[in-house]
Amino acid sequence: MKAFKVLMAICVVSASFGAGWRAGGLFAPRTGGLAPQTGYTAAERDVPSRAVSGFGEREFMISSAQGGGDSVSIVKGAANSVVSINVKSETTPYFGGWRAPSRQLESAGSGVIFSRDDGSVYIVTNNHVINGASEVSVSVDDKNSAAANFVGSDSANDIAVISVSLENLKKAGITDYSIASFGDSDKLEVGERVIAIGNSYGEGKSATEGIISALGKDFETESGAMLSAIQTDAAINPGNSGGALVNSACQVVGINTAKLAAFAVEGMGYSIPSKKVKSIVDDIMNQRGKATPYLGVLLAEVDARTKELYGLPSTGLYVSEVVPGSGAAEGGVRSGDLITEFNGSRVETQDQLTEAISKTAVGETAALTLYRNGADRTTTVSIVLGKREPANKF
Repeated sequence: MKAFKVLMAICVVSASFGAGWRAGGLFAPRTGGLAPQTGYTAAERDVPSRAVSGFGEREFMISSAQGGGDSVSIVKGAANSVVSINVKSETTPYFGGWRAPSRQLESAGSGVIFSRDDGSVYIVTNNHVINGASEVSVSVDDKNSAAANFVGSDSANDIAVISVSLENLKKAGITDYSIASFGDSDKLEVGERVIAIGNSYGEGKSATEGIISALGKDFETESGAMLSAIQTDAAINPGNSGGALVNSACQVVGINTAKLAAFAVEGMGYSIPSKKVKSIVDDIMNQRGKATPYLGVLLAEVDARTKELYGLPSTGLYVSEVVPGSGAAEGGVRSGDLITEFNGSRVETQDQLTEAISKTAVGETAALTLYRNGADRTTTVSIVLGKREPANKF
């Protein structure tokens, strides 16, 4: 996979390189769930008090085919549970030391309606679709749009949840929508027919047909996230991110996220399996309103090969950047440090560190074991975990 380029099916966010172990620029940071600009593990937004807790068993159970299996019936049966997402965000370009005026950017993606309560409908999409957004709107018919609100996200797995109030839907004249039926991705087989539905190129919903090409394919996106995905030859184009991969029983079996772009490469798109999506969405919905502990570093994983290549003293997590004012900064963590333990537990991947942090609380003191300045001995620093603040402003 190293020879190819994996493109998120909406946009790519660039990341600056940090200081090296002994010299600058060894690693590009992998932000995972730890950097403020990459999204949030749990929501910190106001949501209806009677909101659902996540997927119900009904949505995730294998159900009978709704459309008889032909392509037209499948698309008709699933299309109204897929939404087109339009995103507005602001950026401030820098040229050397000169700061240009801020400008507004627009992008597009897709989402899938997975639940509804007395006040809102809930939509799952990719985190990279809405990350850093100042305004998000959704449309079912590609004519009428309603404003959406941020609920929560898991940036390491590129999944986010947004909501639209029933009042906003009514004001926009959006009444013809449905809740998606989710199938069990563990029961997929290579060769099985699937259809990808999404807001291709931001021009409104469209459908493309293909098969399951492979299962359990690990790939690294340009944002640095490692995902285990379904591979399909159904076309997944820019704007399809967050859209549905649907089986012949009219069930969503994956959330489309990326395509492989390289010379002479065709028909290699990727979708996050529905069973993984269900687990992540349940976590997001259950964590709403809870304060999330935050370390405040951008990291790159150092595996055995990287350790040998650069002559590093250990595998672990290389600190490419420390967020000013964060617990890590106040505790003395520096760019170029190599973290090996968190509270006495070995950490070699972003997921391991994220899981370790999730067992702590905001305001709690944690111990980081790390190598510094090329030393062959570790040192331990104490940091007070801060509270993660939402980057999304919608």
